[in-house]
Amino acid sequence: MADALPDVLVRLLRERAQDPARRSGLGAMTAGSMPVEEALRGLRPDPAQDEEHRAAVEDYLSGMNSPFAGMISDLATGDGSQTQRLLAALGSLTGGKQLFAMSGDLGVVSMGASSASGPAPVPAGEPAVAAAEAELGFALPPALRDYYLDVADGGVGPGDGLYSLTELVAKHREMTEEPVGPQGQPWPAGLLPIQGEDWDLVSLDLETGRLVFWDLEELDDDEDLAPDQPTWAASFVPEADSLAAWLAEWTAKA
Repeated sequence: MADALPDVLVRLLRERAQDPARRSGLGAMTAGSMPVEEALRGLRPDPAQDEEHRAAVEDYLSGMNSPFAGMISDLATGDGSQTQRLLAALGSLTGGKQLFAMSGDLGVVSMGASSASGPAPVPAGEPAVAAAEAELGFALPPALRDYYLDVADGGVGPGDGLYSLTELVAKHREMTEEPVGPQGQPWPAGLLPIQGEDWDLVSLDLETGRLVFWDLEELDDDEDLAPDQPTWAASFVPEADSLAAWLAEWTAKA
C-alpha cells in the first residue's frame, strides 16, 4: 500500500482545487453547461407568433393531464414560469442538488444551485483530522491523510470530489450503524466510503489501499434471497489500485 501521495500529485491537486471548473468532475460539467434559465429563454416563443398556431398548441396539450404536459405547453406557448416551478420542485426532491440534462441542440443544461461555483475548501488542520479519526475509531491511511492535510478538506477529485472530513465520518456511520444490504448484509468492515452520490460509492480498502466501487447494477434486491447470495459480493468491483493512482488518472484528463 502506498504510504503517501506523491509531492507532484499534491501540487497538481492543489492547483486544481483553486479552479472551480477543474477542481472536480462536477465543476467541469457545470462550467461547460448552460443554466436552465438561459435555455428557457432560447425556447420562448416569438412574441409575434401567430395566435392561431399558439391556440392550436394549447388545445393539443390541454388533453394531457400531467406536470410535464404543463411544462411542454409552457415552453411552447408560455413564459416559462410553470417550467421553472416544476424544476424547482424536482430540485427540492433531490435535496437541492444540481441536476444536468442533455439536449441535442443546447448541449448540457444545468438545473439547481451549483455546489462547484468556488474553489475547494482549504486543507484541514491536524486537529480536525485527529478528531475525525477518533470518531471513526481508526487512523486514516497515509495517502488519505495527505489529501486532507495538504490538498483540501474535500471537494477535489472525480465526481463531486472526495468527502469533507465531516461527510466522511457521517457516511461511514450511515453505512455501518445497521445492515445496508437488501438481505440484511452488513457493510464490509474494511471499506471506507470516500466519494459518491447516495449509494454509488467509491471506497478505500483500509487493508490493501485499493479503491472499490459499489456497483448497484450488480446488486439483486430480492429480499427472499439468502444473505450470502453471490450478487452482494459481486456488487463490489475494483476501481483503482490506490488513491494516488485514481487521483493521478483524473488529473491527467483535460
